[in-house]
Amino acid sequence: MAEVKNTFLKGKMNQDLDSRIVPNGEYREARNLSISRSEGSTVGEFENVLGNIAISSLTSIGAPATTEIIGKLIDENSNMAYFMATDWNPGDESRAPGTAKCYIVSVDLSSTNPPLILVQGSFLNFNQGYIITGINLIENLLFWTDNLNQPRKINVSLATSNSSHYTTEDQISVAKYAPFEPILAMERVQTTLNGDVTASDTIVVADSTGIKVGDIVTDKVKLGAQQILELVTVIGKPAVDPLAIPPVAANTLTLSIPVTIIDGTPLDFSRPSMTNKNRLFMSNHSSGAVTIIPSPALPTPNPITAVYTISATGADVDFLYSGNNGIPKVGDLVSGPGIDPDTRVSFVEVLDNDAVTPSQSISIKLNKETTTADSDVISISDNPDYDANWKGDENFLEDKFVRFSYRFKFEDNEYSLMAPFSQPMFIPKQYSQFGGGLLSPTEDMDDAYKSTIVAWFENNINNILLRIPVMEDTPENLISNFKITDIDILYKESDALAVKVLETVQLSNPSPTFSSIAFHDAIHGINTKYFLDYDYSSTKPYKTLPSNQVTRVSDRVPVRALAQEVIGNRIVYGNYLDRHTGPNSIAFSANASNKSIKFDNYTQFPKHQLKQNRTYQVGFVLSDRYGRQSDVILSSYDNVPGISGSTVFNPYNNLAEQTATPILDWLGDALVVTLNEAVQSTYNPATGTPGIYSIDNPLGWFSYKIVVKQTEQEYYNVYLPGFVNGYPVTENNERNKSFFTTLLGDNVNKIPRNLKEVGPNDRDFGSDEGLYIRVNNPLINNKSGAIYPKTEAWNAQYYPAGIEQEVIQIATVRDMEIQAIPFKPDAQKGEYGESAILQTYNYFGGVVANGVESVNEVPEPTGSIPWGTSGPDAPLYSADSNPFVMKGNQSENINNPIGAYVTTFSVNAPPPPPDRPVFSMVPFLSVAETEPVESLLDIFFETSLSGNLAELNALVDSEYGGLTSSNFAAADFFENAAISTIVGTPFQFLDGAGTAINASLVNIDSISIIDGNNIASDPNNLPFTITQNGTSFEIKTNTTFFYDTTVDLGYTGVYTITANTTYTSGAGTFPDTIILPKISLKNSAPVISAFTQPTNRTTQANQIIINTLAAVNGSAKTSVNTRELAWSLDPSRTDFSIDENTGDLTSTEELIDDTLYNVIVKVTDLNGNGSPNELSDTATVTFQVGEPRVNRALCEGSGGASFTPITTCGDNLQVQFLKSSTLVNLGPQTVVGPSKTVTYPATSKIDGNIYNVLAKNDGSASLPPVTHTTGALEQGAVAITCTLTNAGGSAGQEDDIIGFTIQYKPIGSGSWSQATELIGGEQEFVYNEELQVGVDAAVSITKIFNVAGEYRVLTTTITGGQCSLGPPDDQFTKFTVDFEDANYPRSNPSNSCTDAPL
Repeated sequence: MAEVKNTFLKGKMNQDLDSRIVPNGEYREARNLSISRSEGSTVGEFENVLGNIAISSLTSIGAPATTEIIGKLIDENSNMAYFMATDWNPGDESRAPGTAKCYIVSVDLSSTNPPLILVQGSFLNFNQGYIITGINLIENLLFWTDNLNQPRKINVSLATSNSSHYTTEDQISVAKYAPFEPILAMERVQTTLNGDVTASDTIVVADSTGIKVGDIVTDKVKLGAQQILELVTVIGKPAVDPLAIPPVAANTLTLSIPVTIIDGTPLDFSRPSMTNKNRLFMSNHSSGAVTIIPSPALPTPNPITAVYTISATGADVDFLYSGNNGIPKVGDLVSGPGIDPDTRVSFVEVLDNDAVTPSQSISIKLNKETTTADSDVISISDNPDYDANWKGDENFLEDKFVRFSYRFKFEDNEYSLMAPFSQPMFIPKQYSQFGGGLLSPTEDMDDAYKSTIVAWFENNINNILLRIPVMEDTPENLISNFKITDIDILYKESDALAVKVLETVQLSNPSPTFSSIAFHDAIHGINTKYFLDYDYSSTKPYKTLPSNQVTRVSDRVPVRALAQEVIGNRIVYGNYLDRHTGPNSIAFSANASNKSIKFDNYTQFPKHQLKQNRTYQVGFVLSDRYGRQSDVILSSYDNVPGISGSTVFNPYNNLAEQTATPILDWLGDALVVTLNEAVQSTYNPATGTPGIYSIDNPLGWFSYKIVVKQTEQEYYNVYLPGFVNGYPVTENNERNKSFFTTLLGDNVNKIPRNLKEVGPNDRDFGSDEGLYIRVNNPLINNKSGAIYPKTEAWNAQYYPAGIEQEVIQIATVRDMEIQAIPFKPDAQKGEYGESAILQTYNYFGGVVANGVESVNEVPEPTGSIPWGTSGPDAPLYSADSNPFVMKGNQSENINNPIGAYVTTFSVNAPPPPPDRPVFSMVPFLSVAETEPVESLLDIFFETSLSGNLAELNALVDSEYGGLTSSNFAAADFFENAAISTIVGTPFQFLDGAGTAINASLVNIDSISIIDGNNIASDPNNLPFTITQNGTSFEIKTNTTFFYDTTVDLGYTGVYTITANTTYTSGAGTFPDTIILPKISLKNSAPVISAFTQPTNRTTQANQIIINTLAAVNGSAKTSVNTRELAWSLDPSRTDFSIDENTGDLTSTEELIDDTLYNVIVKVTDLNGNGSPNELSDTATVTFQVGEPRVNRALCEGSGGASFTPITTCGDNLQVQFLKSSTLVNLGPQTVVGPSKTVTYPATSKIDGNIYNVLAKNDGSASLPPVTHTTGALEQGAVAITCTLTNAGGSAGQEDDIIGFTIQYKPIGSGSWSQATELIGGEQEFVYNEELQVGVDAAVSITKIFNVAGEYRVLTTTITGGQCSLGPPDDQFTKFTVDFEDANYPRSNPSNSCTDAPL
């Protein structure tokens, strides 16, 4: 036979041509075939496509049967498949509970091994309603997104080796945990007080270990009432001395001032962790020889005694020493002959504080007894932190304002955002005081105006214990729980943009030091915080971060994303939400006030202070756990009159404030933010509001930081040689209207001339600069009764009250003609620069009395200036060098003059009598501030104030006496709820301390309700009410609900109730607004309405309506309870169809005669649109084609019963075909027939001679057990056969006889009547029937009934010959009743009762 061979090299399907003429290389149709592309002879041939084989199943890992795959990735390179699966299907965005099963598994496609679990746990929050929409593998990192959670990733290598490697959201999020707390620069020791203390500077604590002299003493509990209200420091730790008077106990401390504290009070002893370790002495160090001051009653010499050692006379012994320069401070360390270690200064009195001499007379007391003698040389103000082994760079930080931060490095070489930077780590030399070092105050001030800088204002620290906040108590836990491997310590100088890395600290090998502090304050809450301690010793950074890392304030990882793809080895997200929606405002007030010891900012940074004469705008920035930040949130009081909001102006101190708190005792100013309400945010995905962070809400607002906008930026401190009030002449020329001073050095640039529109010959300039005078040189006033009597130049704080001084002229001394060059004392007013012939006389022998020997006539400058008569002393410093001179306007300074007058009295002359009040001005240090540069950048700057938002809210609530929340838990309710259904559980409102308040004390003034789309309910028709029930409240439905597709696709079924309450307690009446957790409407299953099964169906054509079904959707709202229902059948069912909308069940094929059909119909709510929330109900439509089948109890007959309906002689029988299984004795009954009347007696044995078909036919015989639902005739035709039988009776006796009748009544109602049997297609009544039987014979009568209803067979007793013989012959005759389906008799083996309806 000829062979036709076709190859399909073209690979082209062609259905346009007849198959007989399809060209070679093309094909007509192909299924499950591929074209061979081998290089052999089979090229172009069809090959079967290989089918699928099951290689593994999720059941092998114990996944529930309801688990579904929601995402997958096939990696062809490794022949691995990755699957995400879960059994969680809430129908909304509800977070997976702990019982939910979520998996990430890998499957090796080259083997049949079961899936390998990579990650499992409910923290994955997989949801069957949110499939994985983007998944990619880059090297060993598996990234995915589902538009529900934030984008995530895992390292499949690490997960493969350990399925417990990932256990929290922090470990799998693409955006990494963002540190939010700044580095701490503080050391703290915590202990408790032993014994009450009343107005004493001596206390005893439980344990003084670690406490140092100089520590600041505060209450540990810094919330609420404080016992220590002012700055208290430790000035001594005296040695134990039981013999002292009074005795010195262990753990005794001496404090700087007396305190009153109750026994057991927890105390904090704190100090900055910034020290100087390489200098042997403090900046105010001095040394000198001791001079003992003897007490009159004590012999000489006397030892130097301590404050604690009282002599026999009760007098302390002081001593003097000639200190070389520095001035001691209380608490300074003292060393020398006879002085014990850690001996401290307890009292200082400087006897000649301002003397410009190499030594000063200073009286001191020490806190320990010494044996120092006259002329011993002692050293005071030794450095207690000195470390001879310190190896750092002692000068590295001296000229720097340095801030520190940190960031985390994670196991996949990812980095967190940078934490907020600390404040500059800076403590100035000389304790920030003129005269606080080796020079006197006068010398320091003279140096300042002569050089125009404060040379000693440099950083005095070179070693810092940086305490880096961490989230765990050990390095091991930090590694395990957050997958952090290293911590970068960051460094930034104030005048640089670069951020540098000081050191990268590994958390293992070796393990770093961790420490903890138990806080109880407004910043950290009531918590124990953990720290990595890093001892920084002025080492230089080892690398600089790239610029893109410096400006990285957010990772920009989306909150959720629908699309994800890899482009150029980068993960790219699309269709995403990249930020949260923050609150519109926060109820806070910003103020500027004195720093307080309640806050650690003074402890850490004792010399830092808020700049005065500035306007600040304060805001909050909220952040989630992964660094996504809100916009700046301002105060809700900004437009409320009389209440401080976001903006605050901090003025200069005034005289009254400075008098009340002397400058050296002043702690400084700080911005204080007061929150009046907790920060509110309720989770609402429709608006992008994240809520507050919790375990169940990982993307809620987690932390906060305070930001400040201050546009008045750079300014200069100008150190000047004093101001001349008015022109520098003895006459009143513009006094109190203008002032003058020379501009030297850098001051020329600080107060620049205005060089716009000037010519080459201009010598006189204006200036755009304004000045705020801060330190003034007032009149040198010796007048009796003066407030500040002085006989020498001096200065004092100036209080400008916000008045800015205008600079109106700048010129050189010569150009301004302001002071003669050279200066001539007491020169008369005249032309500037004029000269005159000055006659001088030479006397004989130099004695006037001897007469004139000769006369000299030499022209010399007169020293005159055109403004008036010069004073006795040069008022303008260094004027002979012709510097620039500034003239300022002070006409607005009423009663607040700037500068000193030039008068005729010289400060260098002998002290004048009291009637000469004012000395002439001489140069002395004065200070002015230049007007700040106004920044055009409208930006807020990050501060170091930040914290945990939940802790902050808890503190705010705890301080409030009103209501702050409730114990109501978020709840679901269903659409089948009737009006007044209770939603959730009863609840109570909580006060700030978390106490549940009895409902009787709370009045709910009103409520408002919004849905998840932020749509408010009609206040006159609210869907819920809140009612009181005893001590609690209940939320009840106020209407009925319908869970429709709108609810399902949106958030209209999620309700938030806001209650406006009034709570009355002993503390007052508090009106509060409380937002309750959300309540959510859930779907209820539809129900198919009861229906009558179709009957009398015959073979017929298709498209015939079999039945019409109805259902309700589960809603309690009757007006809509038939909406959005969809009818369906099993897709495999092709012989029937059902109208989706009407429920009409229709045959699609011709029905087959003598066939029982069972059609399962299904109704689904939500239009059957495939929503994960849709619910359904099913029912079975059963009907017989041809004659219908009787119900199974009738079909099976008495053969399925545990007892056959039978009676013998002397008994009668009742057989009942009832809807109920209850046995009812229905006799006696009299039936009047056409030919005779018969009375049927009642049976004597209810359970023995009454047969109930439903009760007895329970399948306990040979038939399988079933649960029948009726014993009545529901459909079809039943054949009832009555049989009288004699077996073994005695011959020759008369026949036995029994009478019976069959009655009928409708099912469930009506009365009994005679049944009608079907004879020849017609109905005939059954009256009184009779059966007669002889020996060894049987006789039967069969009656057929097809009228649906209940039936009963009643009999008389059996009588006749056999029965008259008595036992045992009377037992041979029996009457039985059997029954079956008349149309499908059991005699036909093909007829089975299993198809009959129950």
